[in-house]
Amino acid sequence: MGFNNSAVQAMLASGADAQQNMFDIWVTFPWNANDEVVISTRAQNFQIKEAAVGMDDRKYHGSSVKVPKTSIEFDRTFSLEFRLDASYSLYQQFITWHQTVADPVNGGVANWANSTGKVRVQALTGTYAATSVNTYIDTATTYAINDSSDNAEWTFYDVWVSKVTQPNFNGEDGGALKYTVEFAFGDCDYPFYAGSGIAGLQNGGFVAN
Repeated sequence: MGFNNSAVQAMLASGADAQQNMFDIWVTFPWNANDEVVISTRAQNFQIKEAAVGMDDRKYHGSSVKVPKTSIEFDRTFSLEFRLDASYSLYQQFITWHQTVADPVNGGVANWANSTGKVRVQALTGTYAATSVNTYIDTATTYAINDSSDNAEWTFYDVWVSKVTQPNFNGEDGGALKYTVEFAFGDCDYPFYAGSGIAGLQNGGFVAN
């Protein structure tokens, strides 16, 4: 019966879909530029910021058309929500990073982000089966997606921390504590832009790479 159903044939022929939960996040802290840390086991999600172009109306004799403005609307910020680890160790790392631009205890402030790092997001692409363990880095400390020129990759350079939220305790809820880290970035690398492939150019950054 299925072989006679053209709609079923079309759906099967369309192939696999990209999955929203098959991603990993790496962060390079400013004080350890040669070491990336996988944080996706505690990160809840990642919303990639979108670039847009404004439009102007061009009118003549009652008709109008849209033309692009010569400016890019691009908010160079993003935020990540984390489950708070019991030892507060990852949380401490983000507080230490944030402390370089703002310290509410001693009143310290900064007029420039001197301590910048990098955040990288990679998504598993293509068709894979449950036995395809070669798509992961299988070590004692991580089971992250293996670096590959075939996987989609977004990289944010010259990253600094603008805010780290405090834990919100609740006497009636036994769930995991969560906190949010807000970031700003200077440079970025997205798939397919600048004539690149799905993994992007894999280079960038003005202050730190």
